[in-house]
Amino acid sequence: MLTWYRARQMAPRVQAAYLRNGVGAAGAALVMLVATVGLLWFAPQEPATGPLVRATLTNGSQLCGTLLPATATGTTLVRRASDGTAVSIPLSSLVGLTTVTGC
Repeated sequence: MLTWYRARQMAPRVQAAYLRNGVGAAGAALVMLVATVGLLWFAPQEPATGPLVRATLTNGSQLCGTLLPATATGTTLVRRASDGTAVSIPLSSLVGLTTVTGC
């Protein structure tokens, strides 16, 4: 009978310890969630890369690089693979674009 009475007296303390552990675990999970969202939000993003293309111009020259999004001015942008500069090509001087695996 005495052990039963002691167990009943200790029950609130045991339950309080479980509650403290649960609150600590929930706080740690919240901190990890905030850290993850912060890393995803503020981490530098890699620039989107387009396909590698070889542009053939009306004068017979060729340009190899990454195809960039088109502009509203009627030109195509290709970033040269050799030096990374963006070259604006008027559509009137473009003979063809072919995708390539490497430049």
